[in-house]
Amino acid sequence: LPFTNIFISGEEFDFKENSGIHSIGAQQNFYLPKVNSTQQNLYQQQASLATNALKLTEQEIAYQTTLAFYDLVFQKQKQNYLGDLTELYDDFVKVNQERFNAGSIGKLPLLTAQDQLKLAVWKKEMANQDLNISNNSFRNWLRSENEVDVDLEKLPMPAEIEKKSFENHPMVQFQNQNSEVAKAQIEVQKAQLLPQLQTGLQLQMVNGTAPFFGYQVGMNIPLFKKSQNKKIEAAKIQVQVQESKKETILQQLEMERTKITMQLEKQEVAMEYLEKEILPSVRSRQEFAKAAFRAGQATALEYLQSLDQGIQYEITYLDMLKEYHFLKTQLNYLGVGK
Repeated sequence: LPFTNIFISGEEFDFKENSGIHSIGAQQNFYLPKVNSTQQNLYQQQASLATNALKLTEQEIAYQTTLAFYDLVFQKQKQNYLGDLTELYDDFVKVNQERFNAGSIGKLPLLTAQDQLKLAVWKKEMANQDLNISNNSFRNWLRSENEVDVDLEKLPMPAEIEKKSFENHPMVQFQNQNSEVAKAQIEVQKAQLLPQLQTGLQLQMVNGTAPFFGYQVGMNIPLFKKSQNKKIEAAKIQVQVQESKKETILQQLEMERTKITMQLEKQEVAMEYLEKEILPSVRSRQEFAKAAFRAGQATALEYLQSLDQGIQYEITYLDMLKEYHFLKTQLNYLGVGK
């Protein structure tokens, strides 16, 4: 309802005598039912817009939480790799210590082995700190004050990705609702051209005698419509703007999906080659070098090169697998069907 008008008035009165008509009254205008219905519809559309904005925020939180989850699994797996490397270097030091005690090697190879072990321990400690940082980030996204962990010990292997429609994406739904709000604004502006019912009630004192009562009933009619028609036109243009924004968003989402899909395909090709062609050979050579070194058939330098090369390829593959899951997560959230 419009504001209620409370007023005091006087008519035909004389300051010297207690004469004339003195009134205290209230005046209230009423919208026609169609005006009220258009206002209610606008409020409902605005409430739905706020709900869609909340969904958009929730989607971003879910997206960031998923990335934090994969990063935590990555850090756990990386720490396990470096833990295995530390054990290999520890064994390397023990073999060199035995050979030094037996007098078959000098001090330098033993010192080199000990330095390599220290370096491996340091890398493991740095990886542990990275794991703590990832765990803290994941806990923050979950809004948990307690320490959290994940059951997954290894990042999942690549799998087929389902292509989803953009219509369910919260950003598209949010923009759709912007259009609905703009459409509701048109009806509200049109309703302003409808007349208003005007009513009033007065309590009066006439020439010192009270009470008397007065009333009024009328209508407010818009005589000049040019300004309001401009507002209606502006509201219609706003609908077109919102529809254009939606098309732009859909185009951007499609371009982003194409870009990420190409990056994923490139990542899968590189990972498949690394997994099937390089890693088996590196792992086999590493086992052979370990056995050959313990049997005295390989030098310390050859064994160290084998260890370093092995862990380098393992970490490279793990980095690529994490990046794959980051890209996959980004692609999944472009067409959210949740």
